[in-house]
Amino acid sequence: MWAVFAEAVKFPDAQRCDDICSGRFVEDLRSALGQWDPFVLTAVDWDALAKAGRADALPVDYTSLFDGGAGGRCPLNGGPLHRVPMAAMEEVVRFYAHFGMTLAEDAPETPDHLSVELEFVACLAYGEADLEARGESGMHYARARRDFIARHPLRTVSHACRQLADVSAAPFYGALLTLLDRCLRTDLDRLEAVHGTATIG
Repeated sequence: MWAVFAEAVKFPDAQRCDDICSGRFVEDLRSALGQWDPFVLTAVDWDALAKAGRADALPVDYTSLFDGGAGGRCPLNGGPLHRVPMAAMEEVVRFYAHFGMTLAEDAPETPDHLSVELEFVACLAYGEADLEARGESGMHYARARRDFIARHPLRTVSHACRQLADVSAAPFYGALLTLLDRCLRTDLDRLEAVHGTATIG
């Protein structure tokens, strides 16, 4: 599920536009959510997600909303939302390094971009599930996911949702981020119920 969200918050190139406008993205997301938590399916604005508009409009919407360099109102880079942006960036990189992960040198996004952070959340969820399937404890993956969600992607998504609350021109992205916010909060609540409150630096 997190990997599906990660793809959706990247810049919509031709392939992503086709996936979104053809309905393939909605099908993939519905399937992933159904496996993760069928209850979440009951409160999703599927109409907004399905009516993404013309493929050539998605890149324009994305840039106007999320591209900080182009004056977007809610950039998807989390660093600027922290009191010390560079320190937040360094912390994200430390999280990645602790689990043996690095960003490719030719990666189009910085380490604090929401798409990269969600890919990391997906890796942590997979790592936990893989260990537990082998009868081992995945607790350190779960606790890392708890803290990382609270300190990074949830902060970015919650800020974006507040900024988009009065935006009606891009219903696809509004619905997408509202759903992502709910999923992040649901996952965090579950993790905190088992492993205690997240550590927020």
